[in-house]
Amino acid sequence: MDRINEARSWLFRARNAQREIDQLERTARNARAKLTQITQATDGVSVKASKDPHKFDGLAALTAEIEAQVNRLFEIQSETLEVIGKIPDGRLRTVLRLRYIDCMTVEQTAVEAHYSYKHTRRLLARGLEQVATILQDEWGEE
Repeated sequence: MDRINEARSWLFRARNAQREIDQLERTARNARAKLTQITQATDGVSVKASKDPHKFDGLAALTAEIEAQVNRLFEIQSETLEVIGKIPDGRLRTVLRLRYIDCMTVEQTAVEAHYSYKHTRRLLARGLEQVATILQDEWGEE
């Protein structure tokens, strides 16, 4: 059972990576929106909120940092998809991808995959066993 829990934790890295990617993208959008915010002048002409010529320097640095973090997180997802792709049963690949890459709940996974909740749980359990075996065999993780 320990190796199954380790496999689950390993798969949750991809799920957490997607959530972190979403948060980083929101941070970048919010920063960009603040810097490009338009205000309405009294004469009806729109003007930029700030005339500081260096106001985008910080945004460029933040964007570069976010891109580096997102690339690292995409690597985690790619590694996870590679392992899931080695599972011969397409049903197991599908439910694992929906659950751990697409960040769906078990209920959402069942609906999306057109399986019952109970059957989805069984497929996820079998998928976790196979992921644990792949990790143990190929990378020596236990």
